[in-house]
Amino acid sequence: MAIADNVLVGIRSEADLQELDILPGENELRLLYNTGAEKKVILRKYSKAGDVTDELMPKSAFLNTQERPNKCWLPLRAFSSWHTARSG
Repeated sequence: MAIADNVLVGIRSEADLQELDILPGENELRLLYNTGAEKKVILRKYSKAGDVTDELMPKSAFLNTQERPNKCWLPLRAFSSWHTARSG
């Protein structure tokens, strides 16, 4: 999601991210965020076509994904982006 939202300084694609190296003796790579990145909402509305908007996901939609995870349709792109943002 960070790449799609263009919130990382100097990184516009997965290829840009993969080209970065963790320095010897370090165990992480610190990334810089563009101004305004902190205003981006993580859980956002999306369409069945997989388009993600800048609008906040309604609480009812979020609760529906938690109560019936096997019956809810969640686009892979939205889940992958959320997971990547949270695990990084």
